Amino acid sequence: MILIGLLLVILFGYSLSRPFGNKFSVIEDLGLSYILGIGIFAWLMYSLSGLGLKITLGNYLTILILLITLFYLVFGRRFNIFAKLRKLLGGKVFEKREKILIGFIVILLVIAFVHAIYWPVNVWDSLVLYDFRAKVISEKGFFLQISRDFEYFAHYPPLTSLAHVWIYLLNGSNPRILYFLFFLAFIGVFYAKLRERLRRFSSLFLLLLLVSIPALLHHSTFSYTNLPYTIYLSLGFIYLHDFLVDKNTNSLKISAILLGLSTFTRQHEPFWLVGILLTL
Repeated sequence: MILIGLLLVILFGYSLSRPFGNKFSVIEDLGLSYILGIGIFAWLMYSLSGLGLKITLGNYLTILILLITLFYLVFGRRFNIFAKLRKLLGGKVFEKREKILIGFIVILLVIAFVHAIYWPVNVWDSLVLYDFRAKVISEKGFFLQISRDFEYFAHYPPLTSLAHVWIYLLNGSNPRILYFLFFLAFIGVFYAKLRERLRRFSSLFLLLLLVSIPALLHHSTFSYTNLPYTIYLSLGFIYLHDFLVDKNTNSLKISAILLGLSTFTRQHEPFWLVGILLTL
């Protein structure tokens, strides 16, 4: 059930990115699909909870399916992910040195994945706030209604907690897989952006450097807001850079959404203001 629920979120994110065109590579498409999907889905939970809709598995499965269907009916011609996957998997020949780099990247990702799924939520801030909120919300079915009575409950932005809620509604017990998927999606988008300007070997080498950064690798294995916030913020600036260089308004729109979601993850660091200043 968890796999189906996460696939629906990814498909939802893929649907959301269709209005921005169909020129993304498949790796960028898949990475953005998760990053946008889980963020906008959490925002929907928050917003609809404020309108009185109870947070239950049935309600949000229905909403996901209806929204995916609606986007498919409107942007059906841009739903070509399977054609892109066939193109990606067909006829790729890697040099020996590229295979070595890929091997190191895969080893690091496997280590992070095993660590993420083996240990339960065990870091303090998550135990007493992020994951605690998720367990209360998944049991009671509301967020804003509870936060009115407990100020601390709503003191921090709720994106990660609401993402945890989805795992618990799907009868899961360990939401840490979400953070590994954040990391995996991020390196996919990062590699795709590198490939727009660099050769494959150079892109893989820089990707290995990114994946091997201890802080990033470590944060992909536990449930703090630091990694999702860093991903939303950094990708927001990357797409903003694309807009400033190429004048593609779709890049600006994606940047605005990503920077907005960064404030829905953490609010104490006002780095998103830099994005506004750069566009003036």
